[in-house]
Amino acid sequence: MKKALYIILVVLLVVISGCKKEGGSNQQEISLNNKENSTADFNGINTKGDDLVKQKVDNNEVKQNILLTYYLESPKSSNIASDDSAVKIIFSSDDANSAIAEMHRNKDISNLIKISPEIKGQWKASPNGKNITFKPEVEWQNNTKYSITMDRALFNPHYTIKKLSTSFKTEPFLCYIISENLENDYNNETQQYSIHIKFNYLFNQKQFKKEALLKLNNEELKFKVVFDKDGYGAKITSDKFKMNAEKEQIIIFLLPRIDSASGDSKLTYEISHTYVVEKYLGNKIFYAGEIDSQVIKDENNNPQNALVISFSEAVNLSELMDNMRVYKEDEI
Repeated sequence: MKKALYIILVVLLVVISGCKKEGGSNQQEISLNNKENSTADFNGINTKGDDLVKQKVDNNEVKQNILLTYYLESPKSSNIASDDSAVKIIFSSDDANSAIAEMHRNKDISNLIKISPEIKGQWKASPNGKNITFKPEVEWQNNTKYSITMDRALFNPHYTIKKLSTSFKTEPFLCYIISENLENDYNNETQQYSIHIKFNYLFNQKQFKKEALLKLNNEELKFKVVFDKDGYGAKITSDKFKMNAEKEQIIIFLLPRIDSASGDSKLTYEISHTYVVEKYLGNKIFYAGEIDSQVIKDENNNPQNALVISFSEAVNLSELMDNMRVYKEDEI
């Protein structure tokens, strides 16, 4: 009898223990459901409880592992009136997750970016958050390395950025010839020579006017100077001179290493440029002038393409037709 009672007691204890475990499990599930009762949609899947927490963690890990890259467009001009004077940094972000945090888009972000040496200007983020631009208010220093450092707070937190700094170097102080020509055609015995010079930085105009030199056959040729309105160029026009019927003439333009307008640097090189003036042949020169393509109507009033060529003298039409050839571009 005692043995039977003992067996019954053991069975009861096992049942009670099982009930406690099951009740504990239910309490834990209820507690979890009460703690995380809202639903969310990640990639189209509704989740609750532990699944929701896990999805949030996974999603954040994915976002934070996106590598953000960028490239820099350095200024093409030092003229602050031109858009080419700006520095631009373009990021690899897509439309869904733009690089710049929304709070900074289309706003002045100069407090989040440092540029050294310091230069007065403004950094601004684009409305779509894919690039930032710096527009200087003063001219860049020539032949200078500028370093740019961006604050991490500028960017969306789900991006990984390996390098927050970059740099570029401005061009040295240079000049180049835009154009040169004789003001009159070769049938005119009297000529004037002109040359247009451009600089990539503001230059000392007084020094230019004083030290620039024109020579015709090794003799000084007087000229007048007109400076470009933006301050970055000058056009020189010589006094009139006579053509030579016996031989070619040589015009030389000379410019020493003049100073920049700021006075902190000199032109990288001296200029010695030569222009050859052909012999004067009076009215014996024959040449083809302008060539133009026009649409004209034939005798039946139908449109046709026509090539119009002007000559310096009257031409023999039959001889011209025998010697002229017209080709398509792919046949040349």
